[in-house]
Amino acid sequence: MWQDVVMTLGQFAFGIALIPTIKANQPPTKGTCLTTAVIATIYVPTLLSLGLKVSFLATILVATNWWILFYQSYRQELQKKQE
Repeated sequence: MWQDVVMTLGQFAFGIALIPTIKANQPPTKGTCLTTAVIATIYVPTLLSLGLKVSFLATILVATNWWILFYQSYRQELQKKQE
């Protein structure tokens, strides 16, 4: 199915593009991370229900990256409060 290929390529591109952000010292804001992580997580079962199995796996990668960024942002906020 061509839609699966298009969605997969896009999600893998997003997943790879987020790697420098994960490695950076300053993550995006907590609200941005949480909103994007939740939406990407909702896409996961949606894609699976459409039979887009490879897109499903690629979106898990993207959702995981956003959850990592959310954790980093949350942790950084806690550290600032402790200072």
